[in-house]
Amino acid sequence: MSEGNLGSPSPLNPSDAAVAHEQVKDDSAVAVKAPALSVEPIPEDLLDAVRGAQAKKAEDLRIFDLRGVTSLTEYFLICGGTNQRQNQAISDEILRSLKETRNRAPMGVEGYEKADWILMDYGDFIVHILSGQARKYYDLERLWRQAKECEVPPDLVPEHLASKATS
Repeated sequence: MSEGNLGSPSPLNPSDAAVAHEQVKDDSAVAVKAPALSVEPIPEDLLDAVRGAQAKKAEDLRIFDLRGVTSLTEYFLICGGTNQRQNQAISDEILRSLKETRNRAPMGVEGYEKADWILMDYGDFIVHILSGQARKYYDLERLWRQAKECEVPPDLVPEHLASKATS
């Protein structure tokens, strides 16, 4: 896949009321709205990609529903690793998992050798595996903030992260 196929989001509309982190005044304080959560079920093949990423201890995993925002794809899975080898291991495990469970291969993979940002295009969803530095720099979550975030099902949250969420 060439970089020309990646596309770009539509220009940001400052009057868009659904923009995440929009400030809302009430009587006593200014609150920050959280991004809207998608209530649609997550496709099973995307959940298999989540399982693959979590099997290699991917960090800060987030899923965004892009339907109605772009025709590029339906979902983004964004996650990261702590180094090049971990990012490659996450990519390898997602590739293996989807091949074994769904007989699916990506239409294209970019960035595997350098592994600062690995992009795996499965058509209806795109996996982004980024280093911490690349994730901060490109800030895909901000760039695509008009998309709804999908909650990772509780049964897919690893134990070490689930215990932090409940404490």
